[in-house]
Amino acid sequence: MTAWIIAIVAVALPVLLAAWWIFAGAAKKRGLAALARERGWDFFSGAQLGQGASGGRHEQPVRGREPAPLRRVGESIDQAVVGTHRGKPFGVYRYHLPGAGFRPDGTRETGSLRTVVHVEVGAAMPDCTLLISGSEVDCSAPGFVLRSEVRDWLTANAGRCREFHTSGRTVAVAPKSLPSGKQLLRTLDYLADVADRVPLNRV
Repeated sequence: MTAWIIAIVAVALPVLLAAWWIFAGAAKKRGLAALARERGWDFFSGAQLGQGASGGRHEQPVRGREPAPLRRVGESIDQAVVGTHRGKPFGVYRYHLPGAGFRPDGTRETGSLRTVVHVEVGAAMPDCTLLISGSEVDCSAPGFVLRSEVRDWLTANAGRCREFHTSGRTVAVAPKSLPSGKQLLRTLDYLADVADRVPLNRV
């Protein structure tokens, strides 16, 4: 009897977890779509970069390294929100990266999903990743030296964000999954606060 119960649980648990994951993802997307309607933002999906295409299906000019989705043929947007927050243009993209080729067993790689949230700022910045830990801020670009007041602000706000990227005229984060409405607003507030402090580095 115990063996039957264990077998049933072993089969049912993965099914229930998969169903919960699908339901939670769908609820998150519906919540983002509702937030976009409420704020007058553009919510869309399904854009794909094909041969000869120049970018995703939206009006927002996209700049930068990580913030710019659809840089390679085969990438496609799963879900996206584009709009303005606190007077700053932003974009949230959940997009598919195409598979890089074949696995060792001969099967084709299916690619992966990636999420990027970026806010446009008023000045060009170097391509840099900033990691914040304790009282330290590590910059991936050797010549990127933060202004002291910016460094102090970043370390004081380390609980809000521990890593972000600068590139072109954008600041961006790459969360592991599509953010919920509340998470998105918190992220946009943080990135807008960073944008308010541009230039971040000594010039």
